[in-house]
Amino acid sequence: MGRAILRVLAVVAVAVCLLAVTGQMRTRSRIQQLERRAQSDAANIARLTDANDELSRAFARMREGKPAQTPAPTLSAAGAAGSVEQTNPARSNHWGRIAAGDKLTLAQVEEYLKKAGRSASNLLSAFRSSGDAGLLREAAEKYPNDPQVAFEAVVNPGSTPEERAQWLNTLKQSAPDNALPNYLAALDAFKAGNTAQASQELSAASHKPQFNDFTLERTQNDQDLYFASGYSLAESKLVPTAQLLLPQLGQLKDLGNRLSELANSYRSAGDETSANATLDMAVQLANRYVNRFPGEPEISRLVGMAIEYKALQQMDPASPYGGGSETVQNRMTQIQHEREDFKNLNDNAREFLPQMSDQDLISYIDHRLLFGEPAALKWVLAKYAPR
Repeated sequence: MGRAILRVLAVVAVAVCLLAVTGQMRTRSRIQQLERRAQSDAANIARLTDANDELSRAFARMREGKPAQTPAPTLSAAGAAGSVEQTNPARSNHWGRIAAGDKLTLAQVEEYLKKAGRSASNLLSAFRSSGDAGLLREAAEKYPNDPQVAFEAVVNPGSTPEERAQWLNTLKQSAPDNALPNYLAALDAFKAGNTAQASQELSAASHKPQFNDFTLERTQNDQDLYFASGYSLAESKLVPTAQLLLPQLGQLKDLGNRLSELANSYRSAGDETSANATLDMAVQLANRYVNRFPGEPEISRLVGMAIEYKALQQMDPASPYGGGSETVQNRMTQIQHEREDFKNLNDNAREFLPQMSDQDLISYIDHRLLFGEPAALKWVLAKYAPR
């Protein structure tokens, strides 16, 4: 009997070790990927000629309400191959480009598609970077079962309600483990006054392990296109990241508000059980963004916390929350502190971004991808803030 117990303990110990090793391997693999990317970036940084004084002047113009009116860079044969043009001094005006809403021309994205191919991801990136709706239609016709195509069509303001419903069904089928389309379908059901259908969609979402709004994939694809179109490495990382639209965040926040309103109506009718169940759904929705990979935009996490906080306001402050000794009030206080801390951090660090060299801008963006935006802003302050 003793030997049997020892064997069980040995098996458990081995399993724990394997899990630890697996976690270490995944972390090491992620770090190695970023190291390889950093090495590639370093090779390109040597060719960068963007001047820091121009960055400062651009930022000053932005503060005065005078965004630079610089045209999109002209695509050359070298630029199309991914190398950096060094003859355009306006190339260093990153913040002016962002303020002006820098977009690529249809000719530029067509040149990119000619060289890189008209894959689903390339067509979508060309659509986002140029705003040409014909590219989205082409992606929809050629790749009707691609989940990213379906997502882009769902959040596209030009889609009719009928088209949105069809593309939501496509997204459910092409990404069956992704809870996102069910949440968006629940919002549409609420808007149509169909609470029963909304509840079914929310129940389906709660049983799905994954949640992907394709933000990281969309950002990376757009960065690749801008770099291939002749933008500097720093610009190709910064501009697409800053101008990427995230309409799903507003829609999911709307869903969270409707859940809180529904819980309140249940409580007013004396149905405490349904009220609590609805608030639990809102918290689960919030956690899809609160507990995300660090590389996700911080705005996504802030939206998640806003949804969670609104649901917590309708709960008993003294009731247990999240396991352990934490209460609802503890969690509300924690959210308030986290939001205030990030606001202060963002306010203090943002003024230094236009002063940064291209190499440091690239490092900042890579820090944000690996460790999250708060950690990246702390890195900026550690390097640039007066001591």
